[in-house]
Amino acid sequence: RDADRRYTFATRNAKKAAEKGEMYPQSSPMVEVWEFKNDDAESHEALTKLMEAIKGASGDLSGEDKEAVEALLKIGIPPMGEKLEVFLPQQLVNQLHYAHNYLAKNMDEFKENHTEAETETVMKAAVEARTKAMVELTEKHVAARDEVEEDVKLMKSLFRSQSKDKYKTKADVLRSIWAELPKYLGKPVPPVDEELLADMEQIPAVQEGEFRHNWGIADKLYKSEAIDAFGMKYLLGVFDTPAEAEKAFVEWNTEYEKARADMKSEMQQWSKQENARLEADTSGADRIKKILEEARR
Repeated sequence: RDADRRYTFATRNAKKAAEKGEMYPQSSPMVEVWEFKNDDAESHEALTKLMEAIKGASGDLSGEDKEAVEALLKIGIPPMGEKLEVFLPQQLVNQLHYAHNYLAKNMDEFKENHTEAETETVMKAAVEARTKAMVELTEKHVAARDEVEEDVKLMKSLFRSQSKDKYKTKADVLRSIWAELPKYLGKPVPPVDEELLADMEQIPAVQEGEFRHNWGIADKLYKSEAIDAFGMKYLLGVFDTPAEAEKAFVEWNTEYEKARADMKSEMQQWSKQENARLEADTSGADRIKKILEEARR
């Protein structure tokens, strides 16, 4: 569910940015495993220096970023020859790789037509530009990711705030919303239609089965599906745990197998009845015999 919510808010933010002629940064929090070279003295020393730099910068972090860095520092650099695997944000790494490869390609083309001194001067400027771009891409990614995540948390907190005791009917809910509107509109609002309120007085504020529904408050849900012998797919339900989803499938499959066995039994019974009927009714065979006898004459 959180992935669905993130996609919704990220798409909405991207659309708003496009309307202003801007681009919204990649905000996906998806991470993937990256292995760092650590099989010789040079790579091991480079990793050690990198870890020290990360440790020095960790003081400016907070929240999940700080927790991730602290976990990395706790792991530390393994002995030379052992693997170092780290979870890194997929979208950000892809962007950084693209920027690095783009710069490297242009520098190679620049070298072919310029002197060594000119190349060295441009290389220094390019390194500074690359560093600046990496910082800017990282900051934008983190800001967009956190913005979307805050929207996701707000949406879940909205559904979790649902109360059975605060409002008795839909009319109570409408009155509460109507009382808050002037604060946001900056002007008075007309009174609610009394007939509408009377109709809504008949509707409970919380419908049966809707109170804090898992679709609104769950971080993750599990879908249970089944496919029959003809390729037809059936959605059996959406559940809070894998065990519940598996249970729904087992129950469905038990009924399905029973139905197949019953159908097979019925077909066998029908076949027996048809064979018995055909054996009892000899009129058709008699007609065929008569036709054959007449053909021999």
